[in-house]
Amino acid sequence: MRSARGTLAAFALVLLSACSPSGATEPAPGEPTPYNAADIEFLQSMVPHHEEGVRIAVLAERSDREEVRLLGGAIEATQIAEIETMSKQLNDWRQPATPPPDAHHEHEERPSTAPAELGALEQATGAEFDRRFLNLMIAHQDDATQLARQEALTGQDPATKELAGRIDRSRTAQIEQMLGMLG
Repeated sequence: MRSARGTLAAFALVLLSACSPSGATEPAPGEPTPYNAADIEFLQSMVPHHEEGVRIAVLAERSDREEVRLLGGAIEATQIAEIETMSKQLNDWRQPATPPPDAHHEHEERPSTAPAELGALEQATGAEFDRRFLNLMIAHQDDATQLARQEALTGQDPATKELAGRIDRSRTAQIEQMLGMLG
């Protein structure tokens, strides 16, 4: 059986593998656009979602459990790198990093963590902190998998769809790991 540290190191590699840049750029004049509105919406939704994930992940430093602190640090690093990748892609496509405020008025609101949940996490300590952190991060990462799976179905840009696939796989692995931590 692998040690907890070995398992966490292997998991960190899975997380960091999701960080490679997409490499896609805007087409030359006259070439067809390799992306569609779903690609833009995915990236614009994921940037603020990841920013929220970073805000949650840094709280893991408060845990008494090393494995929770390491997981939080790995999530933070991965999501910061992905924010940079997604922001660059949107910039290359000359799109804003987030959608206009009224862009999703006909859709249900994008998933986000309720301020009360974040406040309760910030007030918790010890085992209660770990339980709240892991449950909140599981829900947050599940939201990311749902957004990524929607991109896989409706997106057009190969690099963005590949990023969505990496996000789906890494967040699914994180969820499994966190469920194990919860026992």
